[in-house]
Amino acid sequence: KKYVHLDNHFSMDLLSVIRSILHSENIVAIPGIGTFKSAYQPARLIKSEQITFKPPQTVISFSQECENTLLTTHIAKFCKCTEQEAASQIEAFVLHFKQTMEEKKSVSLKGIGTFLENGDFEPDTSPETSLETFGLSEFSFDKLSDAEKKKIDNAPRK
Repeated sequence: KKYVHLDNHFSMDLLSVIRSILHSENIVAIPGIGTFKSAYQPARLIKSEQITFKPPQTVISFSQECENTLLTTHIAKFCKCTEQEAASQIEAFVLHFKQTMEEKKSVSLKGIGTFLENGDFEPDTSPETSLETFGLSEFSFDKLSDAEKKKIDNAPRK
């Protein structure tokens, strides 16, 4: 399914500023949309039939409640504009977001996540969204059988 990416529609890359705030402050509220929170999740090994390595990542969650995190102030400072100009950019972003949801039924905010027609939010889990992944992706491998372990233990050492 093709999603509409909002970051292509603004002269000032508002979405880039939102992502930056989310990663530095772990929270960003967009009035009229809701609040995004990010939480660090360390690397982990999952042992089952296979062993799976999951790199560290930032997990993004969404709530429709809007907690004030001074988005206007952050944008004004980052873009070197007045708070009124920043507020206008946010209003335009929110309006475009809502119009796109009505027309296309889904919206992708690159590096944050995708809003679906049913109202669900799917966080972006690609390695590029987390600075902590160091470009690593998830991988799995089979466990060694007892015979394979014994063969390795008995192999000549150099």
